[in-house]
This record gives sequence, structure tokens and C-alpha cells, in this order.
Amino acid sequence: MRWFIRRAWGRSIRRQLILGVALVHAVLMTLFIADLVLNQRRLLHSQALESAQSLAQALAVNSQSWVLSNDIMGLEEVVSAQRSYPDLRYGMVLSPDGRVLAHTARRHQGRYVTDEISARLLDTPPRLTRLVINEQLIDVAQPITARGELIGWARIGLSQARTNAGLRALTLEGLYYTILALILGSLFAYLLSRRITRDLYRLARVSTAFVAGDEGQRARLTGEDEISALGAAFDEMIDTVVEQRRETRDAQEALHAEKQRLAVVFDSITDAVISTDVCGRIILANKAAEKLISIENQHVLGIHVFNVCDFRCDHSENSCDDCIKNTLETKVKCSGQGEIFLKKTNKSFPVFRTSSPIFDDDGNAIGVVVVFRDIRDEIKQQEQLFKVKNLESIGVLAGGLAHDFNNILTGAIGNISLALLGINDQDDDQRDLLEGAESALLRATSLTQQLLTFSKGGNPVLEAASLSEIITETTRFILSGSALRCHFDIPEDLWRVRVDKGQIRQVVQNLALNAAQAMPHGGCLEIRCRNEEAPPLRGRVRIEFIDNGPGISPEALSRVFDPYFTTKPSGSGLGLAICHSIVNKHGGVISVDSSPQGTCFRFTLPAYFETISAPTRAAKAPLALNEAAAGRLIVIVDDEAAILEVGARMLRKVGFEVEVYPNGEALMAKRNTQEALRAVSAFILDLTIPGGMSGQAIAAAILKVDPQARLIVSSGYAHDPILSDFSAYGFTAQLKKPYTHEALQRVVTRTLSEALLS
Repeated sequence: MRWFIRRAWGRSIRRQLILGVALVHAVLMTLFIADLVLNQRRLLHSQALESAQSLAQALAVNSQSWVLSNDIMGLEEVVSAQRSYPDLRYGMVLSPDGRVLAHTARRHQGRYVTDEISARLLDTPPRLTRLVINEQLIDVAQPITARGELIGWARIGLSQARTNAGLRALTLEGLYYTILALILGSLFAYLLSRRITRDLYRLARVSTAFVAGDEGQRARLTGEDEISALGAAFDEMIDTVVEQRRETRDAQEALHAEKQRLAVVFDSITDAVISTDVCGRIILANKAAEKLISIENQHVLGIHVFNVCDFRCDHSENSCDDCIKNTLETKVKCSGQGEIFLKKTNKSFPVFRTSSPIFDDDGNAIGVVVVFRDIRDEIKQQEQLFKVKNLESIGVLAGGLAHDFNNILTGAIGNISLALLGINDQDDDQRDLLEGAESALLRATSLTQQLLTFSKGGNPVLEAASLSEIITETTRFILSGSALRCHFDIPEDLWRVRVDKGQIRQVVQNLALNAAQAMPHGGCLEIRCRNEEAPPLRGRVRIEFIDNGPGISPEALSRVFDPYFTTKPSGSGLGLAICHSIVNKHGGVISVDSSPQGTCFRFTLPAYFETISAPTRAAKAPLALNEAAAGRLIVIVDDEAAILEVGARMLRKVGFEVEVYPNGEALMAKRNTQEALRAVSAFILDLTIPGGMSGQAIAAAILKVDPQARLIVSSGYAHDPILSDFSAYGFTAQLKKPYTHEALQRVVTRTLSEALLS
């Protein structure tokens, strides 16, 4: 009950005010009505008692003579006269011994009263006696005397019913007034509380919203009373708190952002950074340090750095602990290269270490920042750089050798081609010997192609070719004399490709050599070629080299195409890297699969579908004089006298007029006018001329005078970018060294034919 009263009373000020006013009104009105009713009851009771006594006295006086005369009829008339009195319940005249002499109810006349109350009169002295006085009845008796003697009693009984009804009506009316007072008081209390609590509720809502985070709410109370003043002070307080919060929030955000930036900067430092106190205990470590020395920041904080790692400089026995002490004592930054030993993994590796003291505002050293940089990759890069420089030196030497060798081969092959032109059709033995020598020299050009590729030549010089011929000839040549069997699975309708034959031969050579080295005691190498549809491309040719050797380990498989990676003690690690580079430059893809049962190297090349007439035996026959060559002048510029001689003889053989020059300066000295240059049908320019103008410089000089000049670039550097994109440099065609009589005539004739068509 008490909990209910407390809950009902304490929920709101408005309720408290309304209930308080109602309760006060109820109590006051209840007290007022109760007092009014009580006073009225006393008044009415007193009036009723007085009326009863007056009636009894009047009845006693009127009945005295009739009692003395013992006239019952007269007594009855006197008593009957009392019947008209309001509230009279009964009236009677009694004898001293209690017999009813007269009664308002005649049925009682002549009887003796026997009730306890009436019996009291028999022993009561002759005076006014109040027999009954209560809420229902007032009964009084007045003695009837004569000459001082009691001759009877006059008894009147008045009912209190009408008095009680009046009191009830008065009480009910008082209740109505009480209710009305409660209603009016509650209404007044409601209106008053509404005025008071409306602003308080507004303050409470604003306060609740502000606590919940809504900083835009304000009370904004209007008025001049105390609550309005409280609201204004409350709004001002909120404004102050909001401003302080904003300043605090801005400061916290700035601090957080600064910490984030510092954390990002600290963790983005690629070097390992460890900060220690003056005792060498770790207080901070960045991500690089966690990764480098295999620690977790939350696990090493507070631990002495010597328990995590130890650093020793080159040619020094000073440990990491000594370095920190030395830095704190000297207050000077120190650095050095050496090895770091990790206590957790028992491993060590070379690092470069820098120790710097940390100072407080008073200049006292309070800690050390130790920076470690892993220099394993630097040492490895230095070693690789040394290896690369050596390889570059070898590559330069290889390129020079290939260039010179191609010049020599050009002379030899050219002379053999001229010799073949002079042999009769009946002398087949000599023709076969010369063709064999020519074929051997042409195969020797593959060596120069490998040397040029090794010497980091440029883009491939593409031409239509049959992979079947390249693969079979190169593989048989490489595997001749080995214990390895080779099985070719090449369909007759294999699509042609457009490739640099020399580079593709090198790919085939390296893959065949890898298979031979994987199976030194013999085995089988299967070379499989297939045509593949590759939408939206027109098609690709897939070539697979499959051996049944021991396979490649999973660790090495992912690195087989990396430069300088090799599992062979004497290997350079460049073979498969060169293969990967060549295939990519041809627009293809190379991959490898391996298992303990064998290895499969697979590469694809774009197919080439343009129709090219196949070479015939007739092409080897002596060439007839070309009528279109008569009277046409061809200029050859080359630093090799043998090439000038054999080239001139080849062209003159078919009817061309030829001029040769050892360098560009000699050419431009003789033919320095437009008319002189236009007299030349075509120029064959060597790309590389030591000590003189290059072929590109000569071409630029000629085109400046005669933009219509037909220029053919020739070089022993078959991978030179000018050969792969000669038209971009002003040349009409390209001629790779070494070349045969047929190749020379074909290039010159095509160049002149294009000139006529244009």
C-alpha cells in the first residue's frame, strides 16, 4: 500500500499539486461538514429534548385535574390532543404504580407498563426524568403532583426520524459541496500546475534530449518568473557545455587524427624501429619490427631488447645492449652494419643498425630509438647487379661476335650462292655438295641468332614460317649424339605462324636441352603440336614438350622462368627466362606442369592464315637475267669489303648496275645532289658502320635530299628494333645478314616493283 501511495504520489509535480490541493479540500470540507452536522445534531437534539420536556410539562399540567377526578375520558381527550404534534411517537399518563391511565394508542389503556425503562419511574423521585435519549427516540416523564404528592406521570416519546433525515440531508448536501470543492480545487490546481509544470516539463525534455546526445534542443522559456529565469540559465549552461564539448571533441579528434597519422607514419616505415627506455626495455615497436624480428608488440613491451635480439657490428664484439648503453652515455647517434641474432628463432641475418638517443625537455637522455634495416636483398641485388654487369659485358661481346660472324657468313653464303649459279644441271654431285655447305652455313646462323638474343636484342623480326620444319630440324640437331629418343606428333595441316625463326629456334633449343639434362641416362621426349580455336581470336598453335624425367620440385616450379634462377650448378638461369621473353614478344603464352612422372612445357603462338607459296626446288636453279634490272643502279654501303664484293657480284649477275661504298661519307661525297641520288634505284645500307655514319644517319641524309628514295636496311644484328619496324625509320625493306643470292634478289626486286606500282 505504501509503495502504491509513493508511486502514485511521486510520478510528477502536476499530479502531486493536484492531489495535494484535492486532499486539502477534501480534508477541510470533511472537517467542516462533520463539524456542521455535529453542531446541527446537538442543536436539533437539544430542540427535540426541549420540545419533549415542554410537551410532558404541558401534558402533566393539563392532566392534573383529570387525574384527581379520575376522569379517564378527560385524560383521553388531553392525550389525544397531543397526537397532532410532529414527531410524536406516543404520549401517555401513568399512575404512580405504573398503570396506563391514558395513551395515544388506546389499546394500551388500563395496562401496566412492565418494561425496564418504565419500571424506573416506580422508584424515581417526582421530578422531570429523561428515560430515553438516543438517535431514534427521546422519552421524558413529567411528574403530576397535587398538594406536593405524586398522583401520576405524564410521559412523552418523540421520534428522532425527522431530525435524522434532516441530518442526512445536511450531510449529503455537505458531500455535494465537498465534491464541488474538490472539482474546483483540482481544476484550479491543474491550471496552476500546468502553468508551473509546463516549463518544468520543457526543461526536463530538453535535459533528457541533451543527455541522449541532442545538443540542438533549448528550453527558450518566455516570461519573467523564476522558472523562466531558470530556463534562461539552463539554456546558457547548455550552450556553455556544448561549446566545451565541441572544443573537447575537436581536440580529441585532432589528437586522435594526429595519433592515427603518427601510427600510420610509424607503421609505414619500412625499417624496423624499436624504442627503449634508459634500461633497454622495449616501449614501442612498429609493424616492420614485428615482422622482421618475429615479435608481437603487445608481448614484448617492457621486455629488455637483449632478450629479443642481439646485434653485433662487423669486426666488433659489442652487443645490442652495449650499443644502447653507449648511445645513452655519449648522447650521440651511432650506426653500423653487422648481423642481428633473433633469440626466438635462433636465426641471424645482415642488417644496418642506427641508434639515436631520445631527450626530454631538460636535455636528459630518456631512451633510445634503434632502427634496423634488413640488407639481405641489398646484398643479393649487389650480387645480381655484379652478375648482370658481367652478363652485359658478355652480351656486348656476344653481339659483336654475332655481327662479325654474320658478316663472314654473308660472304661465304653469297659466294656459295654464286657458285651454285654457275653449275650445270648435269653436275648434281657438285650442286649437292655446295647446297650442303650452304645449308650448314645457314644452320650456323642459328648460333648467331642465339648470341644476338643473349645480347639483349630488340623486338623479333617476323616472317611467315612452318613450325614443323623449325621444330624438327632444331630438335634433331640439338639431340644428336644424346641418349634421348624424340617422338614428333605434328599434324600435316598444322597452321603456319608469323615468327622470328631464329628466336623460335632458340626456344625449341632451350626446351630440348632442358629435357636432355633432365634425362641424362636416356628417355623419351614427345613434341606435340595442335591447332587450337581461341575465340575471339582466329586461332593459335599449341606446342608441348613432354618428357618422362623426374619432374621439377614444387618449390622450383613457381620460379623456373625467373631470371638467374637455376637448379644446375653450372647453369646461368637465363635459358627459360629467354624463352619466356621470346614467347611473350610473339604474343604467345608459355607455362609448365610437372609431376614425379615427368614435365610438360607448353607454349602457344598466334596462327597466321595468309597464303604463302611454298618454296620449290626450282628456286635453287640458276636465275635468269632479270629484264627489269637492266640499266638500274643499286648502291651498297657496308664496312665489310667481302660483303660489298659478293653483294655486287650477286646483283650484277642478274643485270643490275652496282656501286659500292665503305661508308656513308664516301657515298654523300659523290652523290650529294638530288639528281645524283634519284639516279639510284635502291640503296642497301648497313645499319652498323664502325667509325662512320650509321645506316639510319645515311638514310636520314638521303631522304632529306630525295624523299622518294628506296632504302633497304641490312644488318647482322637481326634483333635491332629498326629491322622489326623499318618503315618507321624511313626504310622500304629489310635484309638480314647473312643472306643468299635468292634473298638479295627477292628483296631488291620487290622493292623496285613496289616503286613502279606507287
